[in-house]
Amino acid sequence: MKRNPGKWRGDGANKAPKAATAGRSVLVRGLAARTLTRLRKRAVANGRSLEGEIRHILEQEATPAAAGYLRRLAEVRRSIGRAMPDSTPLIREDRDR
Repeated sequence: MKRNPGKWRGDGANKAPKAATAGRSVLVRGLAARTLTRLRKRAVANGRSLEGEIRHILEQEATPAAAGYLRRLAEVRRSIGRAMPDSTPLIREDRDR
């Protein structure tokens, strides 16, 4: 593969530090008109600009899923407020009926 330091290669060879990538822009070419229309409608429904909606989608998709799952799990545990009791006696009682 020919090296071109000014272009993004996508293989990590030309990764920039986080601080250097802040505020970067991305250009998406060849987007279907109906996709753009759906994005605009979605943006209006969510009270965001088209750019804001696209940014939101990209940030959501770039966030590791496990982090969101673990955060939600912690919320559920806090809402319960206590450990669940041992259900063994209840199961035995039910079997004995």
